[in-house]
Amino acid sequence: MKIVMLDQDGVVCDRQYQPTADISELIYELGQDGQIIIAPNTDTPVERIKRNYYQMIGLKPTVIVAERGAVVEINGRQDLVKNICGIREFIVEAEKVFRSMNCCVEIGDASSWIHEGKKFRPNSYTLIVDGLREQTIAMYFMKIGYDGLASVDPVFARHGLEVINSLVLPAGLDKPDYNEKYGIAICNATGVSKTDGYMLLRKQYSLAEFYMVGDSDSDIILDESVIHCAVANASAGLKEKASFIADRPITEGLAECLEWIRSQ
Repeated sequence: MKIVMLDQDGVVCDRQYQPTADISELIYELGQDGQIIIAPNTDTPVERIKRNYYQMIGLKPTVIVAERGAVVEINGRQDLVKNICGIREFIVEAEKVFRSMNCCVEIGDASSWIHEGKKFRPNSYTLIVDGLREQTIAMYFMKIGYDGLASVDPVFARHGLEVINSLVLPAGLDKPDYNEKYGIAICNATGVSKTDGYMLLRKQYSLAEFYMVGDSDSDIILDESVIHCAVANASAGLKEKASFIADRPITEGLAECLEWIRSQ
């Protein structure tokens, strides 16, 4: 049996969450004999993975490594690397503080809302919290225009980060890592990577041959038995590690990688 782990952004889709080729037929073919399991291994939370991978490449994943390795789901049953507690309570506390500052707070499928251009309360400062995450925290600090559309506001973000850093984070989470381009701050599980999620999978599929298809150094699994594949747009570090490098980028390159894996 082969288990093929896939990153999402830059592999399954581009940075606008759009696949660059229709590979749904290939995905269907690979799943027919049960000898290849395609398993997302990405920073995205489980529920968003299920929707995204089905919409983008026609995959209904039953094996998932989510939230940068912190959450593993196999046939609907979850396993956690650290079992971090207190995340919901932290979000409730953050909501109270931001509302006391006359800011709006929205909790839900935050990443999809932003990328799909969801409209919020016009002329407001809004904290948008990713309510799908289970073992990490992600939040956007956004200024909402008169048209209801969100945009990054550096001043609000700076103040928002100060507020978040003044609160007591749940034990086991890192301080916020802020991406100023997208206006998002993510508190990841301390010391947890995609390798940790893979190790949980390895316990369940000890006889399987593992592959990882990615585009960045963070997709390098720290186990020499894992065979790495890189799409054409991958980092130099991953390409150096890879046993196969596709000629084409993103989804087209993913198809090349999958065909190569099938031939092995």
